[in-house]
Amino acid sequence: MVREDNATEIEGSGFEAQEGLSDGFQKLYTVEEFATWARLHKKTVYRLIEDGGLNVLRIGKNDRTARIPQRTIDDIVGYETGGELPLMYTVREIAGWLGEAPKTVYRLIDEKAIPAVQVGKAIRVPQATIDGILGYKSDGLPKLLTVNQMAHNLRLSKKTIYRYGKNGILPNVQVGGAIRYAEDATVAYLEKRGLNASANPNNLNLGFR
Repeated sequence: MVREDNATEIEGSGFEAQEGLSDGFQKLYTVEEFATWARLHKKTVYRLIEDGGLNVLRIGKNDRTARIPQRTIDDIVGYETGGELPLMYTVREIAGWLGEAPKTVYRLIDEKAIPAVQVGKAIRVPQATIDGILGYKSDGLPKLLTVNQMAHNLRLSKKTIYRYGKNGILPNVQVGGAIRYAEDATVAYLEKRGLNASANPNNLNLGFR
């Protein structure tokens, strides 16, 4: 998979949704809206259009009136989105989320351990991949804890944390060879056992076997 070193990333921002479409029309997005979603610079998107690397609807004679139809979004992410724009993440964001180096994330993408998509030369990871890793639907990137952090928070040895993770006692995710614990899932698990995750660790009776 091609690296995104030459792709320009921009901060995402919201835009007004296209509502109340007439029958027979699918959602259309402007170049600016598409660039915001794909985390690319507008110039990069225009270059993709000029090079034929992006399926668009040409309303006028120039690229300024080009619109990106919903089916192009669906083709990029590989599934029907139901008229929505799923969250997309850069490799650097995924690296920060996992606590790994970007080159490790690239390797995991190459090995298909992290399913990703390409928009031109840029590699992006859709929310569906994150949900697949977590095993549940999330609104974003929930905080992940390392084995060391879990051991510190629960006042247990790393060996015990590994064992509880392997046995399924503590909810965890594995990406490549790395084991991570989603903070929200861990807190929910502790609360289900009647434990207050914010309590003084010295007073926690974890009840693990």
